[in-house]
Amino acid sequence: MLTALAGGTPDRVPWAPNFDHWLNVNTRNGTLPADLRGLSRNDIVRKIGAAIWARAGTYREESQGNVRVTTRAEGDSTWTIYETPAGAVTTRHQAAPDLTRAVFLKEHMVKRVEDIEVARYLIESTTYLPSYEHFAEAEREVGEDGIALTQALRSPRQWFMVSLAGWQAGIFLEADYPDRVHALYDLMAEKQLEAVRILADSPAQVIELGDNMDATTTSPRNLRTFALPFYRECARLLHGKGKLLGSHYDGPIRALLPTVAESDLDFIEAFVPAPMGDATLAEARAALRGKVAIQGGIPAVALCHGATMESVRDLVTRALRDAEPGDGFALGMGDNVPPDADFALVRAIAGMVEEYYQSVRA
Repeated sequence: MLTALAGGTPDRVPWAPNFDHWLNVNTRNGTLPADLRGLSRNDIVRKIGAAIWARAGTYREESQGNVRVTTRAEGDSTWTIYETPAGAVTTRHQAAPDLTRAVFLKEHMVKRVEDIEVARYLIESTTYLPSYEHFAEAEREVGEDGIALTQALRSPRQWFMVSLAGWQAGIFLEADYPDRVHALYDLMAEKQLEAVRILADSPAQVIELGDNMDATTTSPRNLRTFALPFYRECARLLHGKGKLLGSHYDGPIRALLPTVAESDLDFIEAFVPAPMGDATLAEARAALRGKVAIQGGIPAVALCHGATMESVRDLVTRALRDAEPGDGFALGMGDNVPPDADFALVRAIAGMVEEYYQSVRA
């Protein structure tokens, strides 16, 4: 896995499925297959012959400011109120009514320009501290059966749009008050680099930014202006300590790929080909020109809604062919195994990868 993410050529392409969401929902609903009940997440990965992709933290956050946080729950919603000397803001999370009961951020804290100062106060007041114990435990549990990594942080514009303002309000604020929003981006980058320095000294070999990048909301120009400088500084700090740096690119990203090739990222993760994304694996590899590795290649819809063993076999075979000669690629999900997926298809993929390499060697 480490060889693949670093752009090298492993003896075979590793298969590392992300099925945490599937596991959480089906465990809670009592719908796990009988032979998987009582097994840990890592032991389920081992049982199906895949490689472990385990996320674990390496730092913690503390607020050093005068911040009062209160919560209020009502029905499926939870409100959180942040009171600071700069003002007060509120967020609301809501549980989905479907079988997943997934919790979504439905009301962001930055709704108007005045809220930017509150967000600024909260960010400035945050201190990052090393916390390596959980990661060390995760790494021991994984052993040689995959990798433990830290997934944390976001490039500044993605952080603002995804977590603080939401895309609609965020884009209007960015257009109407560019100086104030861009100054917040600069603060975000500065503060997050404090965490990156902790990550550089951590036991984690792989660091992944949770950007959730998508060309329908981020243009190549915005990527170049607001993400690339942050990527490059993160890479400078992490590469100097022998770490790999990736980012979560789980949407239609064809238009962004030529810019990503200049980013100093080592890999992008959760790559989603058609029919969910807008580029094939072969097109993505060509656009990245061997400079950035790819983890992903299995679109989530391929595992449900009438999927068959043959349709999944065709998709796996196509991905492995597109990845030839096997450099800089790890087979994975784009983005998660859905909660209502046919898990028999997930179980079968390791055997399909083995069959592919046996046929190639024959």
